[in-house]
Amino acid sequence: MFLRILAVVALFAFANLDLAQACSCFSSGDHSQTVEQRAVRSKDPRYSAQESLIAEVEILNHHGHGMDVGILQVLVGSESRSQVTVWGDPGHLCRPYTSQFKAGTRWLLLIDKNAHPYKGESSNDYSISICGTYFLPVSIVQSQKVIKGAITPGVTEMPLSMYPQWYSEILKKVDESVQKLQAAADQWEISCWAQIVLENPTNHHILASLPKAAKFKLNRENPLPKLSLTVDPQKILSDPSISAAVAQELTSHPISMDLDLNYSVYSTREWMVDPTRYLNFTVKSLLSEVESSSSHVLTLDLFDRNLRFRSGSTARPLKTPDHKLRFSFGLY
Repeated sequence: MFLRILAVVALFAFANLDLAQACSCFSSGDHSQTVEQRAVRSKDPRYSAQESLIAEVEILNHHGHGMDVGILQVLVGSESRSQVTVWGDPGHLCRPYTSQFKAGTRWLLLIDKNAHPYKGESSNDYSISICGTYFLPVSIVQSQKVIKGAITPGVTEMPLSMYPQWYSEILKKVDESVQKLQAAADQWEISCWAQIVLENPTNHHILASLPKAAKFKLNRENPLPKLSLTVDPQKILSDPSISAAVAQELTSHPISMDLDLNYSVYSTREWMVDPTRYLNFTVKSLLSEVESSSSHVLTLDLFDRNLRFRSGSTARPLKTPDHKLRFSFGLY
């Protein structure tokens, strides 16, 4: 079974954290970068879908770490209510303090439905993140509504009426970039090696290994194969350099290693310049009726084909002193 890819960077807050835990996230920059990041992330299977809303609101009142806002107009998303509650930071979440939003002021807010409500919150409410530019003040300039702040590089002011078109153009650019990246990713091939090795202070015995030509084409249309290594008990019993005690332990239970391969097209902030792919390899080693698993993430650069990966390795001690089984794998 293919496993979901590991998250590399946490970009927004998780509620229900203990008070001893502080917010930890990376800002995604100005508003355009925040929108781009979220658009790319929405196409990545590592992240669950979010119910989001971008709206012009007026701050009505405050209570606790939340605030009630009046919906003046919905720009992106859907919300039929004229008033909703938006929750901020109670002191340790990756959200802004709502005290900075003064009653009577108007804002453009990018908010998410509360999938994981904190104490006193409701899943029917919204929360707002501080890991990027999620809110911009709205002003009236010459009878026209204008948003101000870090909108996009070199742009700090925009008529609010232009926002839906501006937002759509960003989504279109992201779609084109991700499609290009996926097409390039489908042309790649990788080779994999894997070994089960018996180690002691003087000898290393390779008990099982993959064929040299274990090569795969990374194509979204064809699932990557599941690779398995199984140690042949006869190979252990026929090796005179392996002691009887070790051989008895090794042959008392099956020894195998399974590799589940999966990959996902994913882009960092520089998705137009330096797109990358993340692959997740999960290694399961079975020994003495005990199952253990460990995951390893690697990154391939699509442009210079520079493979950056630390080989995975899981060791399991044996009852015999100074002996252990090592399950290792890697790519080239």
